[in-house]
Amino acid sequence: MKTRVLLVLMFLVWVQAAGAESWYFKERGLVAGLGYEAKMPDEDAYEGAKLVLEGRYAMETVAGEVDERRQCCVLPSVPTVYRGLLDTEMRFGFDGTGLEYFRVGVTPWAKLWRPGAESESEWRSTRDFLEIGAARYLQDEALQVDGYLEVALGRAGRVVQYRRSLDSPWSFLLGAQASFGWARARSDDPLYSTVSNPYAGIYFDLGAQHDRWGRIYFQSRFVNGFSISNPSRGHPTAREALVRSGYVKRFREDWGIDVYWSKRSFYFDEGGLPSLYTWVRTYGAELTYQFE
Repeated sequence: MKTRVLLVLMFLVWVQAAGAESWYFKERGLVAGLGYEAKMPDEDAYEGAKLVLEGRYAMETVAGEVDERRQCCVLPSVPTVYRGLLDTEMRFGFDGTGLEYFRVGVTPWAKLWRPGAESESEWRSTRDFLEIGAARYLQDEALQVDGYLEVALGRAGRVVQYRRSLDSPWSFLLGAQASFGWARARSDDPLYSTVSNPYAGIYFDLGAQHDRWGRIYFQSRFVNGFSISNPSRGHPTAREALVRSGYVKRFREDWGIDVYWSKRSFYFDEGGLPSLYTWVRTYGAELTYQFE
């Protein structure tokens, strides 16, 4: 574990850019925050203050020419290709628990399309995206997850915006993404078998934004494993979920603050045993530094 911590810290020192975990590929930066967490049903085990660190990096970003054939809501699109998207997140406890949560993500190839011109329509697409071969690995002591590896054959989605007029300071965002691939999960409870099966995932992103006051958002992620065998024998399976809502305010162009509430959970279904369902709620604030 000490070796892993050292490697992750080295990685975070030079990590700088775009997020495979985030839909906003062009937003690059570092995140540091404090949060208060409580684990259910055992609140005493990991309850307390946490230090949160995140970093994002893209090895290569290639902007394309305006594509008249590929349209986003009847407008020509501007494509951008990303290669080698990397992101990481760590959570440390202050009560002697050390590194409690660790996640790293790698996306070999992704493409983002944005409209090539301003639309006067009230409803407009702000970006379409496609990711190939995206992989995530995490360990979460509070949720009793000894290791979770997820490899997406593909992720695809669209984000649309509603703005009553180009002069309106208010805009509303709605995003959806679908994912399909393979996942492997291992609990730290020896009674539950290691899970290895296909999964399907769905993601939602809702937001209300004011040009001066900031943005209120809601995000959710649900990834559920399944079996193609006889349903009565289709165990074990696992499910990962994250729900988060908060308020984001930018200061200048590169600094911002994010005040949020979140709930992350994990579910092991062994079949013959009671299901192992764990979840943690977090109240926190993060300072973000982003740059192109």
